Parts: sequence; C-alpha cells; structure tokens
Amino acid sequence: MLLFLSLIQITSCSVSVLTNKKTQDIKIIEAIYIAIQDFLDREDYEDLADVFEIRLLDTSKYIKFSIIPADDEIHLTKSIKPGVYSKSCPTHYIEMYGRLFIWNDPSRVITEDILQILNKYKWIDSTYVNYDVYIGGTINESPKGCIYTVSPYTMRIIKVIEL
Repeated sequence: MLLFLSLIQITSCSVSVLTNKKTQDIKIIEAIYIAIQDFLDREDYEDLADVFEIRLLDTSKYIKFSIIPADDEIHLTKSIKPGVYSKSCPTHYIEMYGRLFIWNDPSRVITEDILQILNKYKWIDSTYVNYDVYIGGTINESPKGCIYTVSPYTMRIIKVIEL
C-alpha cells in the first residue's frame, strides 16, 4: 500500500512538472508574440530585415529575450533533419506581416514545418547537406534590435532596451 501511494505521488509530481513546463512554454510564446508586435511598430525596424532571430536570455523571474536581424542562413547538414534537435536550427517561428521570427528551444526537435518556412524565406543553404557538420558562419557584432523583458504574470512589456 505504501509503495502504491508513493507511485501515485511520484506520478503526480511528474505530471505537475510537465504541466508547469508546458505553461511556461506557452507564456514564452505569448511574450514573444507581444514583443514582436511592439518591435514591428517601431519605425527604425520596418525595413531592417525579413528574418529575425530571437535569443532567450532568461526565463527565471521574467521572460527576457532579444530580437535582432538573423545574421546567417541555416546550413543544412546530415544532422539537421526533422525529428532531431540541433543548436544550429530553430525549432520555433512566428510569421507576422511578411517577417519571420525564429528561435531555438532545446526541448523541441526540428520539424518539417520549420524547414518549409525557412525555405519560403530562402533562409536555407544546402551546400553542406552531405557533410556531418558545418563550421563557419557570420557574427553580427553590432546588431540593431531590442532586448525585451516581459512579466509572465501580467504579460506586459516591462522594459525595452534598444541595441
């Protein structure tokens, strides 16, 4: 009986952790969506780029992330394919007003959908598709963009820092 109750408690804890993770993911996506709307309303950014990268900076107390123009295409290799995770390929996107906003979540895998949307924006380079890895890329040393801090409780932008 004690073993049975222990299993129920462990299962309940596991479900609670999964539910909290899912709730956190939804809040992050909602915060990003709100920030993208604000970002696109800023006149300085309307002609900046078609593809933007979102980098999650902190999600412990507030949801903090940057939005900057993406500086390099996704270079397809043998390891970048649907069903696997790669730091080199985004796993999420939001398309809004003809712009693409992409980011990576280590808990998600690459999907056919993300590869299709990247291809739509001509953001895929297939030159290295027969190689195991791609080493290279560009570094945007002075990106023009914003850092957003959003409250996960009110889902309001608390702070915007323009880069």
